[in-house]
Amino acid sequence: MNTLKTLAISMVCVLAHNAHATDLLEIWRGVGNHDPDVAAAMSAKLAGNEKRVQARSLWLPSITLGGNASWINSSTGLTGANFSAPGLGLSNGVAFNTSVKNGGSNAWSIQAKQAILSKERVAQAHQLLASANAAEFQWQFSNEELMLKAAQRYFDVVLLSVKLNLLQNQYRAIQIETTKTKDKFKIGELPIIDTHEAYSRQQVLSAQIMTADNELETATLILSDSSSIAIKDLNPKEPQDQLKVFDIKTLENWQNRARSANPLLKMLELKLEGAHHQVAAYALASSTSLDLIAQASQQKINGNGAYGSSNIFNQQQTVGVQLTVPIFTGGYTSSKHTEAIQLEEKARHELAGAEFKVRQSVQSSWLSLKSGMAKIDALRLGLFAAESKLSSTQLAQEVGDRTTLDLLDATNEEMLAKSNLLQAKIDYLLNQLNMFALVGQLDLETLTSINEQLQKQ
Repeated sequence: MNTLKTLAISMVCVLAHNAHATDLLEIWRGVGNHDPDVAAAMSAKLAGNEKRVQARSLWLPSITLGGNASWINSSTGLTGANFSAPGLGLSNGVAFNTSVKNGGSNAWSIQAKQAILSKERVAQAHQLLASANAAEFQWQFSNEELMLKAAQRYFDVVLLSVKLNLLQNQYRAIQIETTKTKDKFKIGELPIIDTHEAYSRQQVLSAQIMTADNELETATLILSDSSSIAIKDLNPKEPQDQLKVFDIKTLENWQNRARSANPLLKMLELKLEGAHHQVAAYALASSTSLDLIAQASQQKINGNGAYGSSNIFNQQQTVGVQLTVPIFTGGYTSSKHTEAIQLEEKARHELAGAEFKVRQSVQSSWLSLKSGMAKIDALRLGLFAAESKLSSTQLAQEVGDRTTLDLLDATNEEMLAKSNLLQAKIDYLLNQLNMFALVGQLDLETLTSINEQLQKQ
């Protein structure tokens, strides 16, 4: 890497350090307003809310209005009728005939139907309500997943920015050492191997810087796209030197909270409930239904036929109950019932599998949080030791007691110690967010508590 590019990168780092620092809450607000996954999750939630309306509608009356108008050819015949009329006496064997050719017909009907008894509708209503409740937990689960993803992307940029900065500082330090070794070699104070070693490390670091720069650019672009915050305005803040100690409680406490409130488990429980009601809906006893029916209809036919002009009028009004008992459906109902039983078993196994995974995730996060602060303290001491080693190695190298290779190794150890300490702090904060997500309590308040542990601008 040439001197000009190194200087340019250094200037960018200085400008970014002096720019407005972007915190987690700003990123989350941007994600909430612009990320299409958030909009999709909200649409799914609103769609799920309509399931409640559909469940209620199953027990409300349905009213159907129909009508038609058409051209019609019609002929009717009746023989052997008994006919009587005032003044005409009684006649037997009377025939009645009507005929309409190319006439007009219009009819209308209105029907009101109210379900009185239907186990199938009961099962369908429970199924719809379970789906509506599941949509709420789906929204919560999606929201928490997006919040975790936003935090992870934020800290990816933080970590990569620091790593790039450390590599650049190490590169500048090796540049100085390379120049020193060349000068000392010329006057015979150092062997040529020191010069080659310093130059080799410099080239390795140059490649590492280019890789880190590409990774940072990619991570920054992802964070910018998801939050709609311009890249030039992104300057994530590092965790503070001293983080708050997390109230770890007991593993059993977190396991119980996750079992009762984890949104994924609640969603799968409702899926199982819906599958159970689906089984009930296709049971043979559920197929029988009793409905209250009220209907009014009218039909008019006008035209000319074989017997002259005709005007046929028919009007009906009925109120009653309708009993429906399916006798044979060709095996469809029994097949659907068997299918529903297997889907219920599938839902039960999915829930059991998810419970196992959630228990493992809770345990993993709990163990990480339990040892997290101790790990940070140990790495902080490790960094102090690495800095002390680097300082003493620099002095020893100047008087000839340490080689250039020793100094380069000490410089690398210090950089690695700083990077590991930052990674441990980020993991500690992310594990807190993940634990709250597992127990269904990852919200803006939790994100704010993490945001307060970031460095001030």
